[in-house]
Amino acid sequence: MISKAGKQAADACADKAEQVTEFSTAKAQEQILKLLEKEGPQTGETLVRKCKEAGLVPHDDRAFGSAFGGLRWSGRIRKIRYGPRHRGPGTSGAIVWDLV
Repeated sequence: MISKAGKQAADACADKAEQVTEFSTAKAQEQILKLLEKEGPQTGETLVRKCKEAGLVPHDDRAFGSAFGGLRWSGRIRKIRYGPRHRGPGTSGAIVWDLV
């Protein structure tokens, strides 16, 4: 579970993205749900890449943390396992998300 400080940081990053770019947390959440419904479980990295390809480009990819967190806290998506990472060499496994 994310800490209070972690949630605040994610929300602050998303807020900045919405102020300085065309990014929308709500639209990112809609896109994530559509992708999971259409294509099934995927890593967060893959979902972020596909959201960006669809035009949802924040100033910092960490702005997506608030989108994933909001969907998770509202019970719309869940972590199902960890998968291989494609970014961030030497980091832990990527979270694989699915619809609830």
